[in-house]
Amino acid sequence: MRRLQFGAAIAVLCMSSPVIAADVCAAQPPGATAPIGDEADRALLDRSVEIIRAAQRGDRAKLQAMVPAGAQFTIWNYDSGVSGASGPEGALEFAKALTPGTFEAVLVPGGSLAMASMCAKHEVKVRFRHDGGVAYLITCSWDKGRLVSVDANYAQVFDGKIGSN
Repeated sequence: MRRLQFGAAIAVLCMSSPVIAADVCAAQPPGATAPIGDEADRALLDRSVEIIRAAQRGDRAKLQAMVPAGAQFTIWNYDSGVSGASGPEGALEFAKALTPGTFEAVLVPGGSLAMASMCAKHEVKVRFRHDGGVAYLITCSWDKGRLVSVDANYAQVFDGKIGSN
């Protein structure tokens, strides 16, 4: 599962998400609606980043609340993937291996035709980097508001200026 997708504009996002239950869709009261469209994408992006933050801090209680036991974590270096533990322990191993320092994400507004509920299937892509210049493009797959898998693909990042030097 090697998919690299870069957007035209990258926005650095700084956020702090509250703990959200691993099964947010099942936990809704009758008649409540889950976020849809761009709001759902942002909510799942926030949750994806917060899982990595919690894992990096070693916050097992938060991970227990946010990461289902069956969630898979895989790190890809070129065409070789390595999977470790699943669930909260997998998140801890994953964050330790990546040692991310910063993240960037691109959310492209979907318009009226992209109004999927947060409880539908979603993929969220986030680029994590650490001081050594190494980057990983993370794809978090969600289904019914639950984290299903996280794949990290080693990425080379090039940037520069457009126009005259």
